Amino acid sequence: MHAQRLCLVFILASPVKKRAYVPETKTFYLHLYKAKLSPDGFERVVWTVNGTYPEPTLVVTKWDRLVIYVINNLGVSTSIHYHVPNNTTFIFNFTVPDQSGTFWYHSHHLAQYVNGVLGAIIVKDPDDPYQNDYDEEVGLEPRPDNRLINGRNNYNCKWAPVSYKCIDNAGLSKFNFVLEKRYRLRVINTGALLSFTFSIDEHAMDVIEVEGMMTKRHTIHRLIINVAQRYSVIVTANKLVSNFWMRADLQIKCYNAIGIEHLNPYVKAIVHYEGANYLDPTIQGWADNLNKKI
Repeated sequence: MHAQRLCLVFILASPVKKRAYVPETKTFYLHLYKAKLSPDGFERVVWTVNGTYPEPTLVVTKWDRLVIYVINNLGVSTSIHYHVPNNTTFIFNFTVPDQSGTFWYHSHHLAQYVNGVLGAIIVKDPDDPYQNDYDEEVGLEPRPDNRLINGRNNYNCKWAPVSYKCIDNAGLSKFNFVLEKRYRLRVINTGALLSFTFSIDEHAMDVIEVEGMMTKRHTIHRLIINVAQRYSVIVTANKLVSNFWMRADLQIKCYNAIGIEHLNPYVKAIVHYEGANYLDPTIQGWADNLNKKI
């Protein structure tokens, strides 16, 4: 059983560094080891980085020197673009290129591709043209039977083998919005086969970044994200104080052919406005004919 992971990483607003930015050396330690976790209530062995899940986000700025220590204690060889034998430390040391945007790192065993770790890499630009257009950032495998947003979702324990520990209603990820604040959401599709449609009920989104490149700002209701794609969108918290569904709906027609017996195609998280109650949202999703530029 493997869960699709939609990676949205919450990053507090930070001062934007201007054109006179002096590159720094940023050092990260990624300690890889296994742990038993239940991100959706279904307990399984998960590959972790520094014992955390979702894995840590690496935040750097263009032209920084990036030093990454990868310590592999998974019990098997793995790869993060280079092969790292078990009980080995591998050091990456390079200068961040002249390209900002949203990226991600991942690791997998060659014989067990689906059992990997992953995390976001955010490359800041001191001259980001949209840096004043948002107040905070919310940075977002094969043959799955569930998927995750920010490492959480509920699992239907009726599908779990009796020999596995499983807890119903393990809980969804929650994103706290403040009325009239603007949020930059970085959304990454980390699936090997999966495409999904990302949306927040009643909230339009302004696309500003595609695949690590700034783009002309345009407004949409829903965003189809294919394998390994990355987007940044700006969402304004300008609705009535309440709770809203954040959705990542699986493109169902793409999966009928691969014979998945059990699959919940509708993964959700909750957008909670400050001051709202803590009941589940009751808002309906966008209609099909709104999945276009507005």
